[in-house]
Amino acid sequence: MGTGQVVEFALEGGSGVDRPVVGARRRGMRRWLRSPGPWVTVAVMLVMAGVVSSPRGETAPATAWTIDLETGSTPGVWAVDGVVMATTADALVALDPADGTEEWALPMRDPTCTEDRLALICVHGQGPEATVTTVEADGSAQSMTIPGAQVAAATDTGLVLGGQSDDGRWLRRVEAEGDPLWEHTSEGFGTNRWQAVAARDGIVVADASASRSASARSWSLTSVNLETGDPATMAFPSPGGMLLVMDVDDLDVANAAGPQTPVWLSLERFGLPEYPGAVVTLGAVLDGVGGSTIMQFEGRPVAAVGSTVYTADDSSSNENELRAYDAISGAVQWSQSLPSARAAVCPCAASDSSLLLVTGEPQGGMTADLSTEALALAWYDRESGQSHGHVDVSPELRAMTADESTFFVLVGSTVTAYPDPVS
Repeated sequence: MGTGQVVEFALEGGSGVDRPVVGARRRGMRRWLRSPGPWVTVAVMLVMAGVVSSPRGETAPATAWTIDLETGSTPGVWAVDGVVMATTADALVALDPADGTEEWALPMRDPTCTEDRLALICVHGQGPEATVTTVEADGSAQSMTIPGAQVAAATDTGLVLGGQSDDGRWLRRVEAEGDPLWEHTSEGFGTNRWQAVAARDGIVVADASASRSASARSWSLTSVNLETGDPATMAFPSPGGMLLVMDVDDLDVANAAGPQTPVWLSLERFGLPEYPGAVVTLGAVLDGVGGSTIMQFEGRPVAAVGSTVYTADDSSSNENELRAYDAISGAVQWSQSLPSARAAVCPCAASDSSLLLVTGEPQGGMTADLSTEALALAWYDRESGQSHGHVDVSPELRAMTADESTFFVLVGSTVTAYPDPVS
């Protein structure tokens, strides 16, 4: 086990029952880890630059409805089991996907929520009154008090939590009944609170970024092993390329930035019955974490949906491409040439027929931000790659989600519903 310090590499080129229902109980080893040192950022030149795109003047997709909300500190929107859930400053609300009318509202103080298949897990309240509540699509909820908690996400057997105490910022894995398995403490990121946490592919990722808008953010990421709480290596897409977060004691870029390094995609919804544990890495799809290679691809992975991996890359002619790869055969299903200096990035969302990305002009080098003057939402046909329009969007873009046939986009305090332009 290393020191717990992490190096970030920019790779260019209360109601309810006592506790949430989050799965069966499983005993495990308890370990307590501390990360006393600061985080360090090191830039490494590895050409894996962002894709460039152009809206090309297509007509804007139609708007179904809009609704204004009084959003809190961590606004979000999710399509969950037939309803659209969104956070406000004092509640979690459910909206009818067809017309945006409110179906129910659950009072919560400034909730921060994470999607868990057919439910949301929300943390609300502060300090000793912090509460974790699991909310289903019909508004039914179960809660437990966890002092200091700021964010929470589900695992197969319980929860991973992020919070803060007098000793610093912590991550913790607990069983369904709340019994701790491990805790990881870090003193980095100043006074920033945790903004998000998630567990996938055996790794827990937490974000304490001061800014989480689409156009700019401060990269303050932690990744630890789900089973042990030890620091873990993870790559993150950014407008200017890739960002690699790893243990400072494993400062070996040549080996870390390879086809075994998992990539954290904000949209990863694989559907591969043959490979239920499939994971996207830097340049490949593996049959599991640390497993065998299923296929290889070129470029920066952007999203993985169904049996397709979407990537962005540079060509020698400087006309960059958005590509769709078959996640099993590795065949290129389509390649869309995207000229002009615009990067295609996430947040993103996918319906049954379309992929929605954010496009903008990168600025600021390897871990580039996007220019706030030319942001757009861009829709692409998942089957053919054909562009189906764009909408200019404010840099206050916060989140997006989709059900089978509609996209829901949160910009500032406004949720807008866009019917799928392909269906």
